Amino acid sequence: MKIENILVPLDGSPLSLKALEHAERLAAPLKARLLLLRVGGVIAPEALGLPELSMALTHEIGLQQAKIDAAMIGYLEGLAGPLRHKGLEVETVVRSGDAATQIVELAESEAVDLVVMSSHGRTGLLRWIYGSVAERVLHNARCSLMVVRIEAHDLS
Repeated sequence: MKIENILVPLDGSPLSLKALEHAERLAAPLKARLLLLRVGGVIAPEALGLPELSMALTHEIGLQQAKIDAAMIGYLEGLAGPLRHKGLEVETVVRSGDAATQIVELAESEAVDLVVMSSHGRTGLLRWIYGSVAERVLHNARCSLMVVRIEAHDLS
């Protein structure tokens, strides 16, 4: 199996950066393209329980969403710059919606060979409430998945 495209979903946490470290080490010798993905939520009037907002408030929500998207792009580009400086091919992608769904869809559309991600290590009730994005990607993606193990001292 040749690895040409590696997708790294990043949620802004220090734990997700552990996955980027592993992906960088894989991409360099393979000359693989890195796709850095940040998935954010969508601010929608319906989500607030107010589907009939005025045009002005709808416009303001759109402006706030644009600010959030710009911050996510800035975050990814801040990570991509040093990688590009090292000679790696890096693309950044920002999407909104359910994280697992967006990861799987991007992996499919970009012919990703490998998804490298970390898991937050939730167990018990928190795992049941939030689910595991990594687990959902594992069950739905057609490509390989590398889940970076997070040591206990990294969780504190």
